[in-house]
Amino acid sequence: MKPAEGRQRTEIVLPTDLLKQIDAVAGKRGRTKFLEQAARAELRRGAVQEWFALGNKLKGLTLQDTLYEARRLEERRR
Repeated sequence: MKPAEGRQRTEIVLPTDLLKQIDAVAGKRGRTKFLEQAARAELRRGAVQEWFALGNKLKGLTLQDTLYEARRLEERRR
């Protein structure tokens, strides 16, 4: 069976007990759809964590602290 356009076949090795749990939960959508949704959810979760970490890093900074300092450094390079 040929993968749909925009998709690539891959092979992964999972523990048997995990595969049984996935099959029990995946139902009609099947393993592929379940694993695709799980991977996308994990990528979103990671992106949100990075976004919050950046927000915490910048917390308390003002426009003067960031933009004006960056502008000053850029002008110094010219």
